[in-house]
Amino acid sequence: MCSLFVVKYGGSVLCDGSGIREAAQQVKTEIEKGNRVVVVVSALKGVTDQLLEATESINQNTPRFVQDHIIRLGEEQSTRLFTSALELMGVPSEEFTVDSPGWPIITDDVFGNAEPLLGECRRAVSLSLKPLLERGITPVVCGFVGRSLNGMVTTLGRGGTDTTATVLSRCLGADELVLVKDVGGVFSADPNLVPASEKLDELSIKDAYHLSSGGAKVIHDKVFRHKNPELNIRIISKGEGLSETGTVLNGEIPELDILVSDEAIHEVSLVGEDASKSHVVKDTVDRLASIGGIIHSFEACENSLCVCFTHDALIALKSLHELVPRYGLKAISLKENLRLVTLQGRNIDQVKARIPELLLDQRVHRIYADSAKVTLAVEQAFVEEVSSLF
Repeated sequence: MCSLFVVKYGGSVLCDGSGIREAAQQVKTEIEKGNRVVVVVSALKGVTDQLLEATESINQNTPRFVQDHIIRLGEEQSTRLFTSALELMGVPSEEFTVDSPGWPIITDDVFGNAEPLLGECRRAVSLSLKPLLERGITPVVCGFVGRSLNGMVTTLGRGGTDTTATVLSRCLGADELVLVKDVGGVFSADPNLVPASEKLDELSIKDAYHLSSGGAKVIHDKVFRHKNPELNIRIISKGEGLSETGTVLNGEIPELDILVSDEAIHEVSLVGEDASKSHVVKDTVDRLASIGGIIHSFEACENSLCVCFTHDALIALKSLHELVPRYGLKAISLKENLRLVTLQGRNIDQVKARIPELLLDQRVHRIYADSAKVTLAVEQAFVEEVSSLF
């Protein structure tokens, strides 16, 4: 059965002519199996930086829309080179740059970090890419760039070529999105830092999201936002088969999950000049662990240490109060019967935008946020009211 793959090549793979030739051979091999391929390419390694440096050397205050117009040249160069390589191998192909008729990535007009308009992209794809694929022609699409509704050249921001490939996969109903990288898959740790790390054959999208949010270079967060739930993502290296190796990411991330802690949470706050010092933090953690307490979060800042935990609140308070005279602290306070309301999912940025509003909400005792989630410590009586805000 014929499958449709959208394959993205990054700049670290397209480092020179031999890299482009090797990548084109990968595509040809897949097409010879009877499958269809759409290729999405980044600029050759280092080219975007060179264009930006040249632009800044001319004028350090070059407007962002002018920068977008210039740096798109790197992706256009890759697109033309890759199309030429396929044609020389006997693979019928057609290049798509931002000036091509039927250009498929239509965006808003936020220069430097434009957002694809999925409805417009879907219409453009159905008129341009789909007819080519039906005729056996392989499209090679310029990644990272778009065109706004009023015709201006835009760029999609960090991870923009991954975004291009994901949007095209969604609009085409592709069977798989293949990301070709210099490291062929997801490992148990960064293999450049931990040689003993092992490649994972499979990983859920949710786990990949948490790894990416924690700093692992798996895939860009815009991929999670634009991905179809049914779409598998395969991460491979340039020397591997497009559909047989690497790590497969599957599943989906909900738009927004609201999770409420099962147990009541208590919070102690230690206040004093040394409260946030490492020895005080260690002693606090050790004491709570020794009495069977479970720590859910802690925050050390200037002159204070706040710890959320589950255990008997008064027993914990009496144990931790001993730290006040021991380390010359001022005092300790206790807030009982809180619940942690954790929000996570594709729309987490919308929640983060509301943090200033939530800080003023007297029902919310404390807010903890990282790149993947926002957690609210809420008085138990107000959990349902606060959860209904989202």
